[in-house]
Amino acid sequence: MKKKFLNMFIIIAIFIASVSCASSVKTVIHDSSEGSYQAQGISQEVSIKFDLENKTFVMNFEVTSSMIVLGNIEVEENQIVAVSESGLEKYVFKIVDEQTISFVEDESAGSILWEDGTQFIFRASRAE
Repeated sequence: MKKKFLNMFIIIAIFIASVSCASSVKTVIHDSSEGSYQAQGISQEVSIKFDLENKTFVMNFEVTSSMIVLGNIEVEENQIVAVSESGLEKYVFKIVDEQTISFVEDESAGSILWEDGTQFIFRASRAE
């Protein structure tokens, strides 16, 4: 009887552990219609919007700059891979949680604009 109880306990523990591990992988990101992700802790103002339906992104730099990067995205497990239209720039972001993405420098290519781990926090659009 004790062995049966112990086996049942182990099976339940394994099930709970597998469910909690599976739910720790975040794939939720916000669409451009909801707002944008704003860079934190860097000198320049940068925002990124993801159009989830069309699988595209727009990256805007400081208000005084006319630099804009456009391209396509893929959401893979807990990462966003954004590739510019030219194909020369690749930006990889780890999905930290529903409000935060983090730049992954060693998987990105082209002009590296931020340090590894630079966080982008979601800011909702203001309702008008």
